[in-house]
Amino acid sequence: MHHRIFRDWLRGNPAERDCYAAVKRQAASAASARGEHVMQYNARKEHVIREIYHRAFVAAGLLEE
Repeated sequence: MHHRIFRDWLRGNPAERDCYAAVKRQAASAASARGEHVMQYNARKEHVIREIYHRAFVAAGLLEE
């Protein structure tokens, strides 16, 4: 369920989608340049994902602000 909320939130919010895409590109570039693995890539984007999830869950009424 939470993945759908995230997906739908990104689909409906272009600024959030663009932010997420930029963070993914930055994380991939940094991880690749350093020869890191997927765990480091995921760690680099985790803070933005958590922020987006929070806003999406608040909007869905699943969390209080």
